[in-house]
Amino acid sequence: MNYAAFRQGFPMELKDLETFRLIATLGHVSQAAERLGQSQPALTKCVRRLEAEFGSKLFRRRGRQLELTETGRALLSGATRIAQTVEEARREVIDLETGKAGTVRLGIGAPVLDLVLPTALSTVLKDAPGASFELSIGAGDVLHTALERGEIDMRIGPIPEAPEPGFEYHYLSDEETVIAARHGHALTRRNITLKDLAGAGWVLPRATVGSRIWLQALFDDAGLPPPRIVIETNLIHVQPGLIAATDLLTVMACRSLERRDIKRQLVRLPLPRSVVLRRRFGICWRKDAYLPQTAHKLIAALVQHEKRAD
Repeated sequence: MNYAAFRQGFPMELKDLETFRLIATLGHVSQAAERLGQSQPALTKCVRRLEAEFGSKLFRRRGRQLELTETGRALLSGATRIAQTVEEARREVIDLETGKAGTVRLGIGAPVLDLVLPTALSTVLKDAPGASFELSIGAGDVLHTALERGEIDMRIGPIPEAPEPGFEYHYLSDEETVIAARHGHALTRRNITLKDLAGAGWVLPRATVGSRIWLQALFDDAGLPPPRIVIETNLIHVQPGLIAATDLLTVMACRSLERRDIKRQLVRLPLPRSVVLRRRFGICWRKDAYLPQTAHKLIAALVQHEKRAD
C-alpha cells in the first residue's frame, strides 16, 4: 500500500473534529474556547481549516448563536461516528491490556430495576468480581437516543417487532402495560370501558414515550377527547405516590404493578382485556460496537433469569 497516498485521503486532525463537535454542541466559539482552555482565535482557525478542507461553510450566525449549515450537520454526524469508534477502540485496548472484564454502560427502564437486574448483576459480579457498571435510568425513547449517540453500550426495555438497521437485539420476554389507579378509586369497583375514563386526570410520561402514544391512540380510536394530563413525568414507575395520593390515573407495566411496594398502593383498572399494550422486551445494542466481556456475561445472566421466571 502507498501509505502517503492513503494518508492524503484523511487530512483532518481528530482534535479539529472534536473542537468542531464542541462548538456545534455549544453554539458559541467563546464558550468552547473557555471549556477547552484555548483562545477564540485558535478555535476559529480550526473551523477555517475544516471549511477549507470541505470547500463550504460549516456555520452560519443566527443572532449570537452559531447554527450548522447543511455541510456542518453532515460533518457533525460523521465526526460523532468517528468519536464513537475511537472511544470504543480505546476501551477495548484498555480492557485487553489490563485484563479487565470491562465497564458496561447500561440503560434501563424502571420495571427492570427491581425485578430483573439485581439477580442478573449479582450473577455477573460473582463470576467476574472486577466487572463494573454505569447505570442510566430513563424512558425508552431517551435511552434509545443515548444508545444511538454511543453514550451507553446497551439498553434493556421494549424492542421493536422489526429490527432497526444498525442495532442488534436479544429477546427476553413479553411485557404488558395497563391502566392503573389507587386502591379504592371509584373506577376500581365495577367493570368499566374506556368511555368511563373520559374527563379523568392522568399522570403520564412525555408524548414521545410508547405507552403514552398507545393511550392516545386508544382514545382517538374510541372517539374520545385526549387524556387530561395533570402531571407529566419521566419515570412513572418509581413515583407511585403521585397516583396513590390522588384520583389520577396512569399507565404502568404489569411487572411494576407486581412489585410489593407498588402493589400495596395501586391496582389495575377492570377494563376489557383488549385495553392492554403488549410489547416485546429485551436487550438492544449497536451493531458492530465494542461490548466488553462484562456485557456478554450480563446478557447470558439476563437470559437465564428470564428462563427461570418462565
